[in-house]
Amino acid sequence: NWFNALVDWNERIQSYPPNPRHLVIIQGNGDTIVDWEYNLEFLVTKFPNARVELIDEGQHQLLNEGPALRAKVLGIIDQTLASPLNN
Repeated sequence: NWFNALVDWNERIQSYPPNPRHLVIIQGNGDTIVDWEYNLEFLVTKFPNARVELIDEGQHQLLNEGPALRAKVLGIIDQTLASPLNN
């Protein structure tokens, strides 16, 4: 069932128009769980005003990384929430 749901979701999301919302995409460039480069390219086309933050050596679950990488991710989240675009 999950595979059919994935196929349905993928077809549906491909048809959505670009969204002008400003958002931040935080992605580890060491992620081996998903094809992050493909996904990032797709997300940037769907959200052209997105800001991309690549985390060097970050894996799939960025908040479960070591203290230094986790602090970097949390810093990006804090900065984003404090920015005028989010108020």
